[in-house]
Amino acid sequence: MAAFRVIRPIRAARLLLQYVVFGAVMLQAAVPVITVPPSPQRASVGSTATFSVEAAGTAPLSYAWFKGATQIEGATSSLLVLPRLALGDAGDYSVRVSNSAGSATGGPAKLTVNPAVTITSGLSANLSSIGPVAGSVILTARLSYLNEATPTSLGFSLTLPTGWELLAVGGANPPNIRPPVGNRGTLEFAFSSGFPVGEAVFTITVGYPAELNASQTITSSMTYLTPLTTVQGAPLVIPFSATPPSAPLAPQVTPLGGTVVADVLNLTNTNARYW
Repeated sequence: MAAFRVIRPIRAARLLLQYVVFGAVMLQAAVPVITVPPSPQRASVGSTATFSVEAAGTAPLSYAWFKGATQIEGATSSLLVLPRLALGDAGDYSVRVSNSAGSATGGPAKLTVNPAVTITSGLSANLSSIGPVAGSVILTARLSYLNEATPTSLGFSLTLPTGWELLAVGGANPPNIRPPVGNRGTLEFAFSSGFPVGEAVFTITVGYPAELNASQTITSSMTYLTPLTTVQGAPLVIPFSATPPSAPLAPQVTPLGGTVVADVLNLTNTNARYW
């Protein structure tokens, strides 16, 4: 009995040690793997650029971002936000993801910084006023992206006043995706291929109802990709007149530009900045 009492604890300790070692092997940390690397960005001076990375591996994961070979102080999350860009911010950015088992590197991804905002949106009308008799207006949309890369997606939307409807789409660069004739409210247009170089210009003919008695406002926005930029156009206001001109006089034109949303930049009435 005495020998049995001595051996049993020793064997139990050995079994426990085996289980501990086996468990440690089973729970060994997995080295990080980059699943979605950071992608190239293009932005303008004064705007914001954002890089992101997705990685798999045993938690916790730590992140370190680099511009070239220099680590960026304080950049320790899966997102790198660069606000108020300057020309000197252009360059190659990469990220190192680490845990107790090792590390993986994503990138480099190039950031291109334009010296000035170059994405603008304008909307004009061929009438200086409208009256109480039903009629039509030809709107001209001008989507400009000079000095930018050829877009991978380009969109434009406008919201018509109550009772207005789409009659036709034409011009030099009509979008290949457009709403059907007769649609009302918000009209969505897009280019999925055959992007014009530098800018896209097309016309939107809309009809308005009889018995109007006030000025009419049309709002619009442009989206540009890549990188994703939205430009909120200035409202186009067409004045009301009880005796409108029978032929077009001075057209109503929105300022070129608008307000860039999606945390990019505020635009006034000259050049602006980015779907």
